[in-house]
Amino acid sequence: MNRELSLEEVHKETLNVLKKIDEICEHNDIKYSIMYGTLIGYMRHNGFIPWDDDMDVCMLRPEYDKFVAYCNEHEEELYPFKLMSKYTADDYPFNLQRFCDTRFKMVKTDGLSDAGMGLFIDIYPLDALGNVKNGAKKQIEKKKTFWMQCVGCAQSKNIMGTNKSFVKRLLRFPVYLYSHVKGTKYFLDKFDVLTNSYSYENSKYVGDLIWDNCVTYYEKEWFEDVEDIIFEGVKTKIPVQAKKVLEEEYGDYMTPPPEEERVPYHEYIIYRK
Repeated sequence: MNRELSLEEVHKETLNVLKKIDEICEHNDIKYSIMYGTLIGYMRHNGFIPWDDDMDVCMLRPEYDKFVAYCNEHEEELYPFKLMSKYTADDYPFNLQRFCDTRFKMVKTDGLSDAGMGLFIDIYPLDALGNVKNGAKKQIEKKKTFWMQCVGCAQSKNIMGTNKSFVKRLLRFPVYLYSHVKGTKYFLDKFDVLTNSYSYENSKYVGDLIWDNCVTYYEKEWFEDVEDIIFEGVKTKIPVQAKKVLEEEYGDYMTPPPEEERVPYHEYIIYRK
Protein backbone atom coordinates (compact mmCIF):
# COMPACT_ATOMS: atom_id res chain seq x y z
CA MET A 1 0.00 0.00 0.00
CA ASN A 2 1.23 3.50 -0.82
CA ARG A 3 1.84 6.19 1.76
CA GLU A 4 -0.89 8.01 3.61
CA LEU A 5 -2.21 11.15 1.92
CA SER A 6 -1.52 14.43 3.69
CA LEU A 7 -4.44 16.68 4.61
CA GLU A 8 -3.53 19.00 1.73
CA GLU A 9 -3.56 16.06 -0.69
CA VAL A 10 -6.93 14.90 0.66
CA HIS A 11 -8.30 18.39 0.00
CA LYS A 12 -6.94 18.42 -3.55
CA GLU A 13 -8.25 14.98 -4.48
CA THR A 14 -11.64 15.54 -2.82
CA LEU A 15 -12.15 18.55 -5.09
CA ASN A 16 -12.05 16.13 -8.04
CA VAL A 17 -14.90 14.19 -6.42
CA LEU A 18 -16.82 17.45 -6.02
CA LYS A 19 -16.29 18.21 -9.72
CA LYS A 20 -17.88 14.89 -10.64
CA ILE A 21 -20.87 15.46 -8.35
CA ASP A 22 -21.40 18.90 -9.85
CA GLU A 23 -21.15 17.46 -13.37
CA ILE A 24 -23.78 14.80 -12.62
CA CYS A 25 -26.13 17.31 -11.02
CA GLU A 26 -25.64 19.87 -13.80
CA HIS A 27 -26.41 17.37 -16.55
CA ASN A 28 -29.45 15.94 -14.78
CA ASP A 29 -30.98 19.13 -13.38
CA ILE A 30 -30.41 18.01 -9.79
CA LYS A 31 -30.30 20.74 -7.18
CA TYR A 32 -27.65 20.36 -4.45
CA SER A 33 -25.43 22.44 -2.21
CA ILE A 34 -22.36 22.08 -0.06
CA MET A 35 -23.24 21.76 3.63
CA TYR A 36 -21.99 21.67 7.22
CA GLY A 37 -18.23 22.19 7.62
CA THR A 38 -17.76 22.67 3.88
CA LEU A 39 -20.30 25.48 3.84
CA ILE A 40 -18.70 27.07 6.91
CA GLY A 41 -15.37 26.79 5.12
CA TYR A 42 -16.66 28.77 2.17
CA MET A 43 -18.38 31.43 4.28
CA ARG A 44 -15.58 31.86 6.83
CA HIS A 45 -12.37 30.86 5.01
CA ASN A 46 -13.38 31.17 1.33
CA GLY A 47 -12.43 27.49 0.96
CA PHE A 48 -11.68 24.53 3.18
CA ILE A 49 -11.60 24.93 6.93
CA PRO A 50 -7.82 24.39 7.23
CA TRP A 51 -8.20 21.40 9.59
CA ASP A 52 -11.30 19.85 7.98
CA ASP A 53 -10.68 16.45 6.41
CA ASP A 54 -13.78 15.83 4.30
CA MET A 55 -16.56 17.50 2.32
CA ASP A 56 -20.33 17.48 2.80
CA VAL A 57 -23.10 17.90 0.25
CA CYS A 58 -26.86 17.97 0.87
CA MET A 59 -29.96 17.57 -1.28
CA LEU A 60 -33.65 17.84 -0.60
CA ARG A 61 -35.16 14.34 -0.65
CA PRO A 62 -36.59 14.43 -4.22
CA GLU A 63 -33.24 15.67 -5.59
CA TYR A 64 -31.36 13.08 -3.53
CA ASP A 65 -33.51 10.26 -4.91
CA LYS A 66 -32.77 11.44 -8.47
CA PHE A 67 -29.03 11.54 -7.73
CA VAL A 68 -29.02 8.06 -6.18
CA ALA A 69 -31.04 6.61 -9.07
CA TYR A 70 -28.66 8.11 -11.65
CA CYS A 71 -25.54 6.80 -9.89
CA ASN A 72 -26.99 3.31 -9.53
CA GLU A 73 -28.13 3.18 -13.16
CA HIS A 74 -24.78 4.42 -14.52
CA GLU A 75 -22.40 2.64 -12.17
CA GLU A 76 -20.08 1.29 -14.87
CA GLU A 77 -19.67 4.55 -16.76
CA LEU A 78 -19.06 6.49 -13.54
CA TYR A 79 -15.97 4.39 -12.70
CA PRO A 80 -13.66 5.12 -10.88
CA PHE A 81 -16.36 7.03 -9.00
CA LYS A 82 -18.99 5.04 -7.11
CA LEU A 83 -21.91 5.81 -4.82
CA MET A 84 -21.52 3.54 -1.79
CA SER A 85 -24.15 2.65 0.79
CA LYS A 86 -25.65 -0.13 2.91
CA TYR A 87 -27.12 -1.39 -0.38
CA THR A 88 -23.74 -1.82 -2.10
CA ALA A 89 -21.81 -3.48 0.75
CA ASP A 90 -23.13 -5.71 3.53
CA ASP A 91 -20.56 -4.36 6.00
CA TYR A 92 -21.18 -0.68 5.17
CA PRO A 93 -21.39 0.96 8.63
CA PHE A 94 -23.43 4.11 7.93
CA ASN A 95 -26.89 5.14 6.83
CA LEU A 96 -25.79 8.04 4.63
CA GLN A 97 -24.40 7.39 1.17
CA ARG A 98 -20.90 8.39 0.12
CA PHE A 99 -19.75 9.30 -3.37
CA CYS A 100 -16.28 7.77 -3.59
CA ASP A 101 -13.20 7.83 -5.78
CA THR A 102 -12.22 4.15 -5.73
CA ARG A 103 -8.65 4.86 -6.85
CA PHE A 104 -8.07 5.53 -3.17
CA LYS A 105 -8.53 3.37 -0.09
CA MET A 106 -9.98 4.59 3.19
CA VAL A 107 -8.88 2.72 6.32
CA LYS A 108 -10.93 3.26 9.47
CA THR A 109 -8.99 3.65 12.72
CA ASP A 110 -11.99 3.40 15.07
CA GLY A 111 -12.80 -0.27 14.59
CA LEU A 112 -15.67 0.25 12.12
CA SER A 113 -15.63 -1.41 8.71
CA ASP A 114 -14.32 0.63 5.77
CA ALA A 115 -16.51 -1.46 3.40
CA GLY A 116 -14.17 -0.77 0.49
CA MET A 117 -14.75 2.98 0.59
CA GLY A 118 -12.32 5.28 -1.17
CA LEU A 119 -11.83 9.03 -0.93
CA PHE A 120 -15.35 10.35 -0.44
CA ILE A 121 -17.89 13.12 -0.09
CA ASP A 122 -20.85 12.60 2.25
CA ILE A 123 -24.27 13.00 0.59
CA TYR A 124 -26.98 14.05 3.06
CA PRO A 125 -30.70 13.88 2.21
CA LEU A 126 -32.94 16.46 3.87
CA ASP A 127 -36.25 14.84 4.78
CA ALA A 128 -39.64 16.21 5.76
CA LEU A 129 -40.23 17.25 9.38
CA GLY A 130 -43.77 18.60 9.25
CA ASN A 131 -44.97 22.13 9.98
CA VAL A 132 -44.16 22.59 13.67
CA LYS A 133 -40.58 23.63 14.38
CA ASN A 134 -38.91 21.18 16.78
CA GLY A 135 -42.28 19.40 17.05
CA ALA A 136 -40.85 15.89 17.33
CA LYS A 137 -37.23 16.85 18.02
CA LYS A 138 -36.87 15.08 21.38
CA GLN A 139 -38.53 11.86 20.24
CA ILE A 140 -36.47 11.73 17.04
CA GLU A 141 -33.21 12.40 18.87
CA LYS A 142 -33.91 9.65 21.42
CA LYS A 143 -34.49 7.13 18.64
CA LYS A 144 -31.44 8.26 16.66
CA THR A 145 -29.22 8.12 19.75
CA PHE A 146 -30.26 4.57 20.61
CA TRP A 147 -30.00 3.30 17.05
CA MET A 148 -26.58 4.90 16.56
CA GLN A 149 -25.38 3.25 19.77
CA CYS A 150 -26.67 -0.09 18.52
CA VAL A 151 -24.90 0.37 15.18
CA GLY A 152 -21.65 1.05 17.05
CA CYS A 153 -22.20 -1.99 19.25
CA ALA A 154 -22.98 -4.23 16.27
CA GLN A 155 -19.78 -3.07 14.53
CA SER A 156 -17.61 -3.49 17.62
CA LYS A 157 -15.44 -6.59 17.73
CA ASN A 158 -15.53 -6.48 21.53
CA ILE A 159 -18.96 -7.73 22.58
CA MET A 160 -18.41 -6.41 26.12
CA GLY A 161 -17.67 -2.90 24.93
CA THR A 162 -14.64 -0.73 25.65
CA ASN A 163 -15.73 1.34 28.64
CA LYS A 164 -13.06 1.33 31.37
CA SER A 165 -15.69 0.71 34.04
CA PHE A 166 -16.47 -3.00 34.39
CA VAL A 167 -19.86 -2.19 35.90
CA LYS A 168 -20.83 -0.03 32.90
CA ARG A 169 -19.64 -2.72 30.51
CA LEU A 170 -21.70 -5.29 32.39
CA LEU A 171 -24.80 -3.10 32.30
CA ARG A 172 -24.41 -2.50 28.57
CA PHE A 173 -23.76 -6.16 27.74
CA PRO A 174 -27.43 -6.87 26.84
CA VAL A 175 -27.35 -4.00 24.31
CA TYR A 176 -24.11 -5.28 22.78
CA LEU A 177 -25.48 -8.82 22.59
CA TYR A 178 -28.79 -7.68 21.09
CA SER A 179 -26.96 -5.47 18.57
CA HIS A 180 -24.64 -8.27 17.46
CA VAL A 181 -27.56 -10.66 17.01
CA LYS A 182 -29.60 -8.19 14.94
CA GLY A 183 -26.65 -6.82 12.96
CA THR A 184 -25.74 -3.38 11.61
CA LYS A 185 -28.22 -3.20 8.73
CA TYR A 186 -31.18 -3.95 11.01
CA PHE A 187 -30.58 -0.74 12.95
CA LEU A 188 -29.63 1.33 9.90
CA ASP A 189 -32.97 0.37 8.36
CA LYS A 190 -34.74 1.78 11.43
CA PHE A 191 -33.79 5.27 10.26
CA ASP A 192 -35.86 4.76 7.12
CA VAL A 193 -39.00 4.90 9.27
CA LEU A 194 -38.09 8.46 10.28
CA THR A 195 -37.59 9.59 6.70
CA ASN A 196 -41.18 8.67 5.83
CA SER A 197 -42.91 10.15 8.87
CA TYR A 198 -44.18 13.31 7.14
CA SER A 199 -45.44 14.36 3.73
CA TYR A 200 -42.58 16.09 1.90
CA GLU A 201 -44.88 18.24 -0.23
CA ASN A 202 -46.85 19.48 2.78
CA SER A 203 -43.92 20.06 5.16
CA LYS A 204 -42.49 23.47 5.97
CA TYR A 205 -39.43 22.01 7.70
CA VAL A 206 -36.75 19.52 6.66
CA GLY A 207 -33.72 18.03 8.36
CA ASP A 208 -31.07 15.32 8.35
CA LEU A 209 -32.72 12.23 9.83
CA ILE A 210 -30.14 9.56 9.01
CA TRP A 211 -26.94 10.80 10.66
CA ASP A 212 -25.75 11.79 14.12
CA ASN A 213 -27.82 11.90 17.31
CA CYS A 214 -29.49 15.28 16.93
CA VAL A 215 -31.71 16.93 14.33
CA THR A 216 -31.92 20.56 13.23
CA TYR A 217 -35.15 21.90 11.74
CA TYR A 218 -34.49 23.97 8.60
CA GLU A 219 -37.10 25.75 6.53
CA LYS A 220 -37.43 23.79 3.29
CA GLU A 221 -37.45 26.95 1.19
CA TRP A 222 -33.91 27.75 2.34
CA PHE A 223 -32.65 24.95 0.08
CA GLU A 224 -34.99 25.46 -2.85
CA ASP A 225 -32.87 28.26 -4.34
CA VAL A 226 -29.14 27.71 -4.82
CA GLU A 227 -26.42 29.74 -6.49
CA ASP A 228 -23.08 29.01 -8.15
CA ILE A 229 -19.90 29.80 -6.27
CA ILE A 230 -16.22 28.94 -6.69
CA PHE A 231 -14.77 26.77 -3.94
CA GLU A 232 -10.97 26.36 -4.09
CA GLY A 233 -11.13 26.82 -7.87
CA VAL A 234 -14.04 24.42 -8.37
CA LYS A 235 -17.59 25.42 -9.31
CA THR A 236 -20.20 24.24 -6.84
CA LYS A 237 -23.39 25.53 -5.21
CA ILE A 238 -24.59 26.97 -1.92
CA PRO A 239 -28.09 27.80 -0.68
CA VAL A 240 -29.06 31.41 -1.34
CA GLN A 241 -30.04 31.39 2.35
CA ALA A 242 -26.70 29.92 3.48
CA LYS A 243 -26.41 32.36 6.36
CA LYS A 244 -29.77 31.29 7.81
CA VAL A 245 -28.86 27.61 7.40
CA LEU A 246 -25.58 27.98 9.28
CA GLU A 247 -27.02 30.17 12.02
CA GLU A 248 -29.75 27.59 12.64
CA GLU A 249 -27.19 24.77 12.84
CA TYR A 250 -24.27 26.44 14.60
CA GLY A 251 -25.25 29.86 15.89
CA ASP A 252 -22.09 32.00 15.62
CA TYR A 253 -20.43 30.07 12.80
CA MET A 254 -17.98 32.86 11.94
CA THR A 255 -15.97 32.48 15.16
CA PRO A 256 -13.41 29.65 14.85
CA PRO A 257 -13.16 27.10 17.69
CA PRO A 258 -10.34 27.26 20.26
CA GLU A 259 -6.88 26.40 18.94
CA GLU A 260 -6.84 22.99 20.65
CA GLU A 261 -10.01 21.95 18.80
CA ARG A 262 -8.67 22.76 15.34
CA VAL A 263 -7.86 19.16 14.41
CA PRO A 264 -9.29 16.70 11.84
CA TYR A 265 -12.50 15.19 13.18
CA HIS A 266 -12.78 11.81 11.51
CA GLU A 267 -11.01 8.56 12.39
CA TYR A 268 -9.60 7.24 9.14
CA ILE A 269 -6.55 7.32 6.87
CA ILE A 270 -6.60 7.73 3.07
CA TYR A 271 -4.15 5.95 0.76
CA ARG A 272 -3.74 5.91 -3.01
CA LYS A 273 -4.10 2.35 -4.29
